[in-house]
Amino acid sequence: AGTQYFEDDECKACPSTSTCPSPPCSALTECTCPANHYVEKSGNSWSCTACKTGQTKDASNVGTAQEATTCNAATSCAADYYLTEDADSGKNYCEACPEGSTSSDGSSRTCTCGGTQYFDDDECKACPSTSTCPSPPCSALTE
Repeated sequence: AGTQYFEDDECKACPSTSTCPSPPCSALTECTCPANHYVEKSGNSWSCTACKTGQTKDASNVGTAQEATTCNAATSCAADYYLTEDADSGKNYCEACPEGSTSSDGSSRTCTCGGTQYFDDDECKACPSTSTCPSPPCSALTE
């Protein structure tokens, strides 16, 4: 694959991470954004913007602006990620668990802190000195 197209008697670069899959390309619209990216236009500039983690999308040609909502919702996540809903699109994506926590499986919607931690302000915090959380997950220091 190439990274340029020929237009107006000169070679021009395909936008951001797009490529020309079957050179020689003779127009901007032959440049293709990779899978899991959508085509975005700002002023006269085109770019390929990554879908949120876990969301999918087929490769698409540059030249028609798309919205982030063209990305398909995530259905499962990798270890230590959880499914959450994007407020703008209403579609699920994968968010990393806070440091020190884990997710139970690919379809988990929460993360769990370890046995000597409690969850506070979206993060796992250590229990004081020799104390433990008797039945994780603990959601407060008082447990």
